[in-house]
Amino acid sequence: MKRFLTSSLLASVLLAGTSLASANAQENHVAVLIDGSSSYGIMHDSSFANRIGDDLVNRLPAFKMRDRLTLAPVGDYTYSNPVKELQVSKRLSPSRVPAMLKGLVVSFPEMIRKRGAPKSTNILGALDKLSRRMDCSTSSGYVFVLSDGAETGQKMTLPSEPIFKGCDRFVMLGLAGKTPAETKKQGTFWNRWCKSAGFKSCDWLS
Repeated sequence: MKRFLTSSLLASVLLAGTSLASANAQENHVAVLIDGSSSYGIMHDSSFANRIGDDLVNRLPAFKMRDRLTLAPVGDYTYSNPVKELQVSKRLSPSRVPAMLKGLVVSFPEMIRKRGAPKSTNILGALDKLSRRMDCSTSSGYVFVLSDGAETGQKMTLPSEPIFKGCDRFVMLGLAGKTPAETKKQGTFWNRWCKSAGFKSCDWLS
């Protein structure tokens, strides 16, 4: 009898611990910002767009129900830049998200051609706007910037404070300068920007 009670108590404690861990598990908040400028390779090379889509999918976290997605273009700093927010649910199941995001990357150039190409590239402005939507004290934040990394909307400066403090990862995909040296210089800047912004992990890929 004593052994039965001890086993039952242990099971109750383990179950309670499991429930508590589930309750405290943070949701993922994944943001994808896409550059629609003519200098970015996906705008005129479908093979490159497919590769960038694959690079994105391969770096996504494992999605679960109630995770959040924020999707936005990187272009003119105006109110007309659409920001789409989605939540993983029965309608958008975790297993469907990667394919949906790759499809977005591949179809993005056609959408931009219909809307009109941006007159500038405002990566810093888009990131500043995003920082007000992403709270990494309550969620695990992942930011993917699909761009060649060439900011034309303003001077390339580091953030004055960690606007993405505690966020997990920043990745720029498709970064490319006119020369290998320029590519490396831009990559160095964006890694410095990432660390100054408060991300735990920083990376870029050409």
